[in-house]
Amino acid sequence: MAAPQEIIPPVIINSGDATATNSSASTTLPIIHVDQLIQQAMMASVDATIVATVSTAPSAKTAWELLHTAYENKSHTRIFSLRDQLQNIKKASKSIAEYLQEVRSLFDALKVTGSPVTYDELIVKILSELGLEYREISAAIKARDSSLSFEELFHKLTDHEFFLKHQDLEKSSSTIIAVIA
Repeated sequence: MAAPQEIIPPVIINSGDATATNSSASTTLPIIHVDQLIQQAMMASVDATIVATVSTAPSAKTAWELLHTAYENKSHTRIFSLRDQLQNIKKASKSIAEYLQEVRSLFDALKVTGSPVTYDELIVKILSELGLEYREISAAIKARDSSLSFEELFHKLTDHEFFLKHQDLEKSSSTIIAVIA
């Protein structure tokens, strides 16, 4: 049985040399330039639709600049679209959980695009779309000295929604009793 061979990693340098000798071995190893390494990593992680852009670029920096230019306008369009959706979202007949999930999804998407909405703006937006049945809890939340976390806001609003549904059930059951009597 042959002795296992020692694996010697390639030498990585930033110069224009074509080869270098690893001092711990007697073999000549190919040089992998840092820029090529970055470009190869980019190639491994890009979608098939942009492979040509990345693979033809002479450097990783150029590839990045080409990608940035290609997607910058789409990014602005996406930001405008997300902001418009956030501005126009209504609670309507949705449950509080559904409404807050949609708002949070848009909030997170805007953060990812690099155009985040402040948390206070988000709270104002949420509270402004709730309607008259939520005016008391909205006033209490707005009057607080400190902000609520999104999770606290979610729990307070879902508790209030439960309270409202419970009140509606009590009203409808007392109406039925009055009609029977």
